[in-house]
Amino acid sequence: NGNDGNGWGCRVRTEGEARDAIDQALTHDGLSVIEAVIDKDDCSRDLLEWGTRVCASNARPPKTLKSFG
Repeated sequence: NGNDGNGWGCRVRTEGEARDAIDQALTHDGLSVIEAVIDKDDCSRDLLEWGTRVCASNARPPKTLKSFG
């Protein structure tokens, strides 16, 4: 975000916090990121498996573009 950016972010743990954050994000003039913290026991098995795959994918080094020529 630096000194000249206009991003906004927050972390929410309750439904009320999520509502307030969404209201603020809708009126914010810039990028908004809302991180929802949920208990592992509140997740379905499918969601936990998906999260594991996303984590593994994000841990891989980026692919480099090879020049064509």
